[in-house]
Amino acid sequence: RLDNRLETYDSLLFKPQALDKLNNGIIHTIPVSNNIKVLKYFNLTNTLNYNERWYIETIRKRWTNEERYVLNTNGTIDTLYGGYLRTDTINGFASARDFDIGSSLSTKIYGIVNFKDGYVKALRHVITPQLGFSWRPDFSKPQWGYYKYYLDANSVKPQKYSVFEGRIHGGPSSGKNGSLRFSLSNNIEMKVRSGKDTLTGTKKIAIADDLTLSTSYNLLADSLNLSDITLSGRTMLFKSLDVRYAAAFDPYVAWKDSLGYY
Repeated sequence: RLDNRLETYDSLLFKPQALDKLNNGIIHTIPVSNNIKVLKYFNLTNTLNYNERWYIETIRKRWTNEERYVLNTNGTIDTLYGGYLRTDTINGFASARDFDIGSSLSTKIYGIVNFKDGYVKALRHVITPQLGFSWRPDFSKPQWGYYKYYLDANSVKPQKYSVFEGRIHGGPSSGKNGSLRFSLSNNIEMKVRSGKDTLTGTKKIAIADDLTLSTSYNLLADSLNLSDITLSGRTMLFKSLDVRYAAAFDPYVAWKDSLGYY
């Protein structure tokens, strides 16, 4: 996919300097997946995602003590003293690649309860547990060449930045990831009596559609390995009102004692 984007004022749209503000790039995306039936009742899905970005510009950041000049609206020029972080644009072809792999195992469990008498004739509950694993290397490592460092006047250690910062398709993310994922989806519906259906005399009503509990655990993180525990779902009311709901639970809580210590 090729994208070429320009953000400027209409008065500058056809000026030569407008071309300097063009933000363009090409991204190639190759997703690969396959599904395998395991022990008759389980589905094993393997995935590989590969992305490659092409740019004609990158950036470099450095701390400098040079003077800066600012042109005011009245035509006067102010001189700013003191150090600042300078960002330079480097012309030239540059490419960036990233990938991730993953596997997931899922199955379905069905439960049905029938009632002989009453308005409700049956309840049906479908549970879909899924266990998965994904891995992505740390693309901010020096061997990839996608990230560089600068040292400013206030920092003790070098600050990391991406040379593709601000580019239209971004760049590979930093940080390694090796996550175990778990989700539990539920679909609950009931069958009730209906005088409008002359064939079966019943109709189906959805109680909970895709009520899902999920979380993940990053095996390679230095701390806070467990992600938020999320709960989401939807319910259709009166055939025309779609109710969606979601919640997130943070497994890590910061607290202070009476002396103000964590």
